[in-house]
Amino acid sequence: MRRLLVMFTMIGGTLLMSQQVPQASNWNKLPEWKPYPAGHWPQEPDGYGGMKLDATRAVIEKAAKLGDCETISFGNELCRTTVVIGGRSFKSSLLFVRTPDNQKLLSTISVQFGSVDYPFVKAAFTKTFGPSHEEAAHKFLGLPPEGSEQLLWQGNKTQIRMGSLREEGFVVVEDNWFARGGYVGATVEQWRISEDPVTPPVQRK
Repeated sequence: MRRLLVMFTMIGGTLLMSQQVPQASNWNKLPEWKPYPAGHWPQEPDGYGGMKLDATRAVIEKAAKLGDCETISFGNELCRTTVVIGGRSFKSSLLFVRTPDNQKLLSTISVQFGSVDYPFVKAAFTKTFGPSHEEAAHKFLGLPPEGSEQLLWQGNKTQIRMGSLREEGFVVVEDNWFARGGYVGATVEQWRISEDPVTPPVQRK
């Protein structure tokens, strides 16, 4: 099984939150993954805003209005839409990954906003999904840069990453790549030159 390297940035952005790779001094060592017991996270979602992860682009188009779509590396596609968080609309990006049989499946739902909105978004997600998982954040995300915050909700299938740094905030709803052997480290630029034609935001080795 080829190792995975998770891109710890916002899709379409450049914010690299973690400056330390947890429990690893090189890219060959990964945090140990142990499945969570049943009931670990009762609010674990399978997507957000009526959009299910791993759904085809055609299915997502029925749930959201897509715009400004662009084909990026290896035939994957990045589209813009809006999502509602706590009754307010926010601009967001959707990443569709091209599969070997040329389907495009929703891989990531990411939302960027000004840091002034971070407390509102954090409160809305905490209300919906419960408190973030502090222990998991320390293990899989490492320490954030000084003056920033990073949160992680993590289940066996889905995870939510949220953070704030300087003028920017973000939240990402995605498949739990750590459960598949990944860890934080790659930037957007590293992802774009990845040799893998199938699975951004994860770089396979």
